[in-house]
Amino acid sequence: MADGSFMVDLAALRSAIDQVSGERDAIHGGIMRVRSTFSNVEDHWKSPSGTSFITLATNFNGVSADLMSLLDEAIRRMWTAYDNYVNTEATNTGNYS
Repeated sequence: MADGSFMVDLAALRSAIDQVSGERDAIHGGIMRVRSTFSNVEDHWKSPSGTSFITLATNFNGVSADLMSLLDEAIRRMWTAYDNYVNTEATNTGNYS
């Protein structure tokens, strides 16, 4: 669009939101499975590396929480953009009626 205007493909944006949300849910499920495994093996983690278990689990919990927060924020912003475009288009359409 050489004239400086632009178009938004709302269907594609909605599809992207759905896809990212689905991937976020899959990632969350995987994280919960790893956390469950950590809980199950904590008492059995007896080896020279056993002293590092708490550090490993703490670091994993921290970075996985950060990842989930990041994904949630990205999805929230995508929804905000989508809603803004839909509301603006509804207003513009109403102005022509």
